[in-house]
Amino acid sequence: MEIAIIASEISGFSKVGGMGDVVGTLPPFFIEKGVVTNLFSPAYSSVFKNDKVKETDINFLVEMGSEIFKCSVYKYEYDQRSAIYFIDNEKFFRDRNVYVDEEGLLYEDNIQRFVLFQKAVMDLMVVLNMKPNIIHCHDNQAALIPLFLKTKYKDVENFSKTKSILTIHNIGYHGNFDMSLKHLLGINEHYFHPMGRLEWWGEINPLKAGIIYSDKVTTVSEHHAWEISEDEILSAGMKDVFASRFDKVIGIVNGLNFDEWDPSIDEDIARNYTLNTIDDKEYNRTSLLDECGIKDKFREKPFLGMVTRLVEQKGVSLILQIFDKLMKAGYPFVLLGNGEPEYREAFEKLQEKYKGQFYFDYTFNKPLGHRIFAGADIFTMPSRYEPCGITQMQSMKYGTLPLANKTGGLVDTIIHDETGFIFNEYKADSFFKMIKYAETVYNDKDHWERMVINAMKEDFSWHQSVEKYIKLYEDLCR
Repeated sequence: MEIAIIASEISGFSKVGGMGDVVGTLPPFFIEKGVVTNLFSPAYSSVFKNDKVKETDINFLVEMGSEIFKCSVYKYEYDQRSAIYFIDNEKFFRDRNVYVDEEGLLYEDNIQRFVLFQKAVMDLMVVLNMKPNIIHCHDNQAALIPLFLKTKYKDVENFSKTKSILTIHNIGYHGNFDMSLKHLLGINEHYFHPMGRLEWWGEINPLKAGIIYSDKVTTVSEHHAWEISEDEILSAGMKDVFASRFDKVIGIVNGLNFDEWDPSIDEDIARNYTLNTIDDKEYNRTSLLDECGIKDKFREKPFLGMVTRLVEQKGVSLILQIFDKLMKAGYPFVLLGNGEPEYREAFEKLQEKYKGQFYFDYTFNKPLGHRIFAGADIFTMPSRYEPCGITQMQSMKYGTLPLANKTGGLVDTIIHDETGFIFNEYKADSFFKMIKYAETVYNDKDHWERMVINAMKEDFSWHQSVEKYIKLYEDLCR
């Protein structure tokens, strides 16, 4: 079996978010199972920092609208049959970042960049005479490829037996663009008519096209696959589109990279520990309390930790709504996160107000994140929606019990009262009551220790996810 994976980012080369982690982690597992696996991604400036990425002699032309663009190719080899192909274009990729410029602003021509990339991928597979059984696309930056397969390339011999999969990592990003740019796609006018397969409230919606034209749609958890077909808000307005494809939408939970997230070998924590030396977690707790300057009078309460992006999706507004109550109740709290300026300002003021009880770090302090997983008692995760979530799995691996909203992958990975805590309504009162309940469990040392051990025993390795993806590929090939 031969698969082609199409993505706008790959960890180790161009990672921005969780999608990059998934795309960068899975290929070696597939290759180990005997699946020929080739990846395609743009050749951003960061790609050239890896000295194993080599220039090829492949050059080809891609038509986009009324213009012709020259593309070249760089290659990173896994083995003789599997590789990553980085597509370069002097104007759009070589000297640029993934999505934003040096000031953090989205590139104004991102639409042109990723339309060109997707067209170039299709043309390059023909140039290389690839005949993939499966083309696996990730998020809106690759979501036009299932449409191209069934329109512009439907008579190309290379793709006569090719099936397509679209994986959606974050439903909130559709990749919409103005109807005036429809000529870039080079497909029939009727696709853009009101209520057409690409039209979305007067704009062009690549994600909608990918959902409709792919042979299978996957999300990154089973519960999220269900809720985006049932809930208008959690589907980012696309409930009806998903509902029309419900029989083709499935959820596969992401895995965890244990080379990076393992308290027995983690070099960033105060003291390594395992299930057999769980008492050493207390040393990490004390060390983190000291690092955060938490006063002695607050140390008997459960230590709350949070590592997150400071955005509405992550439930930051719920934290702010109950913050004074948390402080009045005496909970020590450490928060590591960056994101929207108004949230940063709010937490900086709270740190001044509650110095010695609340510690806030706005920097991208990855080592501190590891120490929070190792040293906190409860990991707060009140996300409004969470397609999969990774931090709850990381916290469990370190024996820190997650406390989360009942949504998406949090439902699939946390067992209430066994490996963590789930509150049922996205409301501040519900969130606070669950923290109070978790405190009663914390005070029952046998119950708490049992939950910590259960959490650390959970298997969140990639192996289960890999088996599910391979079965999906095989089923489609049949």
